[in-house]
Amino acid sequence: MVYANNYSDAESYDLASVTKISSSGIYNLNTNNTIKRFSCPTNSAKVAVLARDNIYVFDNKYFQNKVLIPYNSGTSVDDYFCMTNNGLIAVGRTNVLDIISISEKKVVASLPITDYPDRSAWACISMSKDGNYLCVATGFGIKIYSYSAGTINLIYADSRKYRSAMFDPNHPNRLLLTFLYNNFLEIRNVPDFSITNIITLPQAEKVIRNFDPETGNLMLTDYLYLYVLNMNTGKIIFKIPITDNEINPMLYGNTIFSNIGYVLNIRNYLTN
Repeated sequence: MVYANNYSDAESYDLASVTKISSSGIYNLNTNNTIKRFSCPTNSAKVAVLARDNIYVFDNKYFQNKVLIPYNSGTSVDDYFCMTNNGLIAVGRTNVLDIISISEKKVVASLPITDYPDRSAWACISMSKDGNYLCVATGFGIKIYSYSAGTINLIYADSRKYRSAMFDPNHPNRLLLTFLYNNFLEIRNVPDFSITNIITLPQAEKVIRNFDPETGNLMLTDYLYLYVLNMNTGKIIFKIPITDNEINPMLYGNTIFSNIGYVLNIRNYLTN
């Protein structure tokens, strides 16, 4: 499934056919300047939707059995939105990361972010899908936190210059990192921050977009091109120019989706 909004309607689409399955009106869905409004866990069919005054959690693609969580994001830029596999939601806004319990329907912890990313903030903040770890990586360094029962603790920090960070959605203890000053993609274990692998990218300052859950390929961007990386071989297998930084492309099922309605199936253009 792929979720998107059409003004104030949340819509679900079949990934293979890109046909609409269902829709649901969401009050004030399109009134705040959110970059990402939808998130799903990897262990269920649930979907969370971020609106201006509330967070909605549904059981499935038909938007059934709504849970309404009061959350006033106002007109601020919500750079990060993640639903975990254990009933949490993380919302990253300017200078703060809120953790919300779905069952309690409230914010249960907040993390002040003193070195808030000045660009691509959505790519510099990450929460592991098991809900155990948080990461903020910027040009000033990285901070990794553990989370448990409303308590956030710093477990690692350094001052290297990072460009983006993302927890592997299928391996919550694995953290992917790119840098400002070199062209490495590092894969590290959390919580000890031990190195697992280093992949050499074409240039520095690549920004991690997302994993393709069907293939395990990784999409990155430098805002001039989109790159698809085969994580098994460490090779770039697809590259395409990008002329509009605002389309926020994502890769699902070997198809690139934009937020303006265009999709591009790249299956026949991938190289090994």
